[in-house]
Amino acid sequence: MLNSKKLHYIFILIAMTYTTAPNTFALSNPYKNTNITLLADLFEDDNDFLSANPITINKQNTPQHHNFHDASDEDWLMFYGIKNKDYQIDVNMINPFSKCKAVVSLYDSDGITCLKMVKKGLMGLFGNKQLTWSCDSDGIYYIRISNYDPTIFGETSVYSVTVVYPTAYEYPGILEGTIKDNDKNPIKNAYIKTKNNEYSAMSEEDGKFIIIFKGDFATYTLTIKASGFQKFEEPIDISDNEPVEKTFFLEKSSSLHQINISVTGNGYITSQPDGITCDTVCKKRFKTGTFVALTAQPDFQWIFSGWNDYCSGTNICCKFFLQEDITVSTIFNKRTNLLNNIILALRIVSGFYEDIPEYRYISQEKQLGLKEIVFMINEMMEDD
Repeated sequence: MLNSKKLHYIFILIAMTYTTAPNTFALSNPYKNTNITLLADLFEDDNDFLSANPITINKQNTPQHHNFHDASDEDWLMFYGIKNKDYQIDVNMINPFSKCKAVVSLYDSDGITCLKMVKKGLMGLFGNKQLTWSCDSDGIYYIRISNYDPTIFGETSVYSVTVVYPTAYEYPGILEGTIKDNDKNPIKNAYIKTKNNEYSAMSEEDGKFIIIFKGDFATYTLTIKASGFQKFEEPIDISDNEPVEKTFFLEKSSSLHQINISVTGNGYITSQPDGITCDTVCKKRFKTGTFVALTAQPDFQWIFSGWNDYCSGTNICCKFFLQEDITVSTIFNKRTNLLNNIILALRIVSGFYEDIPEYRYISQEKQLGLKEIVFMINEMMEDD
């Protein structure tokens, strides 16, 4: 029995069949394995996290549309996540007969650490992907959408993508904002959130952003941060009568703040933006308001044990907006027992240490399972 969603796809197919515009595509034999050249989507070039484009949260009715226009194409998006908020990423193939299958991956602020991946499933109408995730700290997160089989691309590879809070709502309030500097130049990749940590957004190339409020009509205090600019706060009244349109002007920051780093043990700390690669004692200055992501990288046969001072916890990545001089220290310990080796093996399997050649060799070239990796690591320790 056809449900409303399947009927929706059938109507799309009918429309596609009678479209003759040069950058659109007519429905062909769904069982014929041909790759017809397709123009790159409007968001290209976005083949890595450094060129990722922001995506508006809760915009279900007008999703972003992308495609795999050639065999090497993949798409990266980014959004600003808020601690303890749940997010749902939906990727839907437009053509139900498509043989294309998307792989959806979520990456931490460093653009390297994969937090979650969804690749299982069928193709076409039945191959739609949904990734759900709970955010553990404020910061930028990246979505990578890649092609499971790069030999299948082109006319049937178009898909839609949305990021939403997985809760129902009926009457949204909308804020359509623009962020500029005092010279009226748009500011890209500014981070916007409400002070109660309910909603967030990122500004696009033209400085514009949209926040869709799920039926919660009230006065919100917006906090806006952008690298090289002073933090900005302003109350905004949201109602269900009509969208609120407003331009926000940010003051440039001329001040610098210093990060002091201390490393104990064998390992090193790197930063995003670039500027820090530290294995002992280091310091680096950035502009006030810069969003910084520090990543701990243990040497071979060493384990990251945690952060101290300004950063805390055992997550290998520490993220923050630099608003003052800070001190960060970290500890790496030598692996000495089976439990630590199991932890190491789990992280290798999860791809945490792809940048360390010895671990990459074990996880990618050897293609070993968890049990075999633990055994191999134990042998390494005994040889020491």
